[in-house]
Formats: sequence, C-alpha cells, structure tokens
Amino acid sequence: MNVSKDFDSLVIAGDIGGTNTNLALVGRKTDNFELLLKRTFQTQTLPDLIEPVEIILKDINEKLPDMKPQTCCISAAGPIIENRCYLTNAELVLDGKEIERVTKLPTLIINDFTALSYALPLLDREDPAMITKIPHTDGTFPEPDGPVKIVTGAGTGFGMGLLIESEDRATAYPSEAGHLDFSAFDRETEELKDFVAKKMGFNPYVELFLSGRGIVNIYNFFTSTGKISRDFIPLEVLSAPDNEKPALIAKNASQDQGCARIIKTFVKIYGRYTGNLAILTLPYGGLYLAGGIAIKNEKFFIEDNLFMKYFEIGSKPEIHKLLKKVPVYLIRNYSASIYGAANAASFLLKNIE
Repeated sequence: MNVSKDFDSLVIAGDIGGTNTNLALVGRKTDNFELLLKRTFQTQTLPDLIEPVEIILKDINEKLPDMKPQTCCISAAGPIIENRCYLTNAELVLDGKEIERVTKLPTLIINDFTALSYALPLLDREDPAMITKIPHTDGTFPEPDGPVKIVTGAGTGFGMGLLIESEDRATAYPSEAGHLDFSAFDRETEELKDFVAKKMGFNPYVELFLSGRGIVNIYNFFTSTGKISRDFIPLEVLSAPDNEKPALIAKNASQDQGCARIIKTFVKIYGRYTGNLAILTLPYGGLYLAGGIAIKNEKFFIEDNLFMKYFEIGSKPEIHKLLKKVPVYLIRNYSASIYGAANAASFLLKNIE
C-alpha cells in the first residue's frame, strides 16, 4: 500500500447535492481527517460524475504526486440501490462500478445523510467554528447521554440520517424522511399546506416546506394570499428566479419584516418536524442540524427560542420532558459531508486490507 508517511490512508471523498458537487482528497491519521485538496462543480451542469472524477485525479497527480488514494467514497442526495444513486433533485445518476473503472479504486456510493451521520463522531462540540449549541427554552444545554444520534438537514432537499454508536464502532442508517407526508399543526400551517397541495395537485410531503423550494413555497403562500404585501418584499427578491430567492430572502431577513416572517415560518416548521423525529428516535446522543439554510439563518433558530419552542411541543407533559433531554446542535462546518464520506471509506478500507 502506497500511503504518505503522514497518513494511515488517503481517500477520494465526494459530496453530491442537488446544487453543488464537491470532490476532495482526504487524509486519515487514526481518528483525525485532513482535507488536502478540493474541487467544486455545479451539479446541474454534469451529465455524469466521470469528468469531475478525472479532473480531481489529475489535480492530485499534478499537485500532490506522492499522495496515492486507496479508496473512493461518494455521498449523494438520493436513495442507494446496488451501489448506484439516482439523485432526488438533479438529473444525475452515480454508478459506483463506472467510477471504480475510472479511478481503479474500490468505490462506495452512500446516501448524503449516511455521510453526515459518519461525520458526527468527528465534530468537536466545543468548537464554536464547527458547532453552535442551541439552548432549550429554559436555557439549559443537556449533555449527550446515549448511543443514538440523528442529523437532519434542509438544502436543495431535506434529509435525515441516524447513527448508533457502540464501544468499537458506529453504524449509520439512511432515510428518506423528507418524503414523509407533511402534517399541519396550527391554522397558518393548515392554510400553507392547502396552498401547496392545490399548487402541486397532491398531498404535500415535508421537503416541499423544509428546503430551498420550501422557502419559495412559503414566500408564494404569503405574497399570493396577501398575508405579506409585495410592497414589503425587496425588489431583488421579487425579481429573482425561484432558485435564487431562498438565499436572497435569508440575506434580507435581518432588515426586512416580510423576509423575516418567511424565515421564521420555515424555522417553526423545522422545529416542529425535528421534534417529531426526536420523539420517534429518542436521540439522547444529540440531534444535529446540517445544511446551508440553517447556517445562513442561525440567528432565527436561536432568537426568542423560536426553533426550540416548536421542537419541545409534545402532546403530553411526559413527552415534553423527554424532548428537553435531547441535546441540539447546529453544524457550521460546510465540509462535514466530505469528512463523513472519508470516515465511511475507512470502514471499506478495513474490509479490503
């Protein structure tokens, strides 16, 4: 095995989302991972992943000729069947066998939230550049106390992963939680659900509310029904195409009441839904929020305990007490999926040594 003396193994790790495709060379030394080289591509412009993989291999050969990767692990936003992934929010198919043919490396395709799940043990909860701790409504920060962790994330879509840790290893399980039916919980969300259902022509699922597209649906609901006058929405938001609106709404939310109301509605839905996921899984090891939308709107998650007020809602006092025991963290590291894919690859590497 040809590995640089500074690392136990070298991995080509990938994070393929509906918007961006990130490929990187990651070095592992015991339980520490270092990102050595990274390239980013626009997912919607890619017919397949072969050319980006060839580009990263060329970059490694030219810039880091002594670094020879042994495995390749790529995470993707979609269900995995026989080492293939059909992306949920892009016209792209990832084929592990084809990538293996190009790289000449054992290649594993995993769900994006499986990668995020494998990233959880690597995160330093005490590093504010990596993690924001979200206080409960009473101001407390419960300590992790259990083997179960979950990670949820809103971006181009919405997903959830579950991690169960034992003494000698951690096992991640994917899900398609973004495609569960959406349940309204107050009059406003009932009206919002009816609005989206009429637009879509079917009973809407969670991802249509908790994603970039979800922010646009909330925006359209408020402006179309007159609940927010277009006079109170910045012109750059009104004139932008739908795919640009979420970032612009987040950008203007701190100084614009209309944009703030849209983001606050998104946050309260996020809080209520993840509270339901916590009731289902009891993640006393921690519930982690990932994705660019949470990072860009962190202020609204914490301000006035908005997220946590809806997270802690339970139908019974006993359930409320259980939810207050769950530590909640916001992941601020945009490269978490890359590190998680590299960590997952370390298991693959063990299997082939």
